Amino acid sequence: MDKNSLSKLIKKLSGLEWCFMAGFAVEIYTNGKRQAGEDVDILVSPKDINVFAKKLGCQVQKRRFKKYNFFVNDRGFETVFNNLKIEVSSGFPARRMNNGTIYKVFQKRVTKKYHGINLFVEPVEELIVHKAKMLREKDIKDLKLLSDQKINFDFLKELAKDWGKYSQTITNLKNLGYIKAKP
Repeated sequence: MDKNSLSKLIKKLSGLEWCFMAGFAVEIYTNGKRQAGEDVDILVSPKDINVFAKKLGCQVQKRRFKKYNFFVNDRGFETVFNNLKIEVSSGFPARRMNNGTIYKVFQKRVTKKYHGINLFVEPVEELIVHKAKMLREKDIKDLKLLSDQKINFDFLKELAKDWGKYSQTITNLKNLGYIKAKP
């Protein structure tokens, strides 16, 4: 993503509770070693998502669909802004939304400098659990790129429980060398 487009997007997010997630978060954490896919994913708090949608001339929709191996049950929208395809979500998977644990992402979001701009990014533990749960080929590559990040393993395990299928997620992380001792 070019600096100009990123800067304009950040201005629209100003004053809201948000963070980048998924592929663009990997790009930020790896300082561009991995370029984001075809879209930029943004998590916006349920209290702010309508405000952000209005700033972009969009409408928020209630969405429920299967995404790979989990269900999304959120309020969100997709749009193109300044030649950027963006997908905005109030949170997922459905289990986390139903249990009200999505707030942890906002509490622990991280500020990272990228292209000279301070950005909010989901905690690396959240990103790792998300990728370990999905475990597609590109997720495995992303996890390898993220392996040098400082990780709070207690928080990572807590998030794995929030996402569901804790044992499977932890096993995936063990197999990738993230966790050496028995959790």
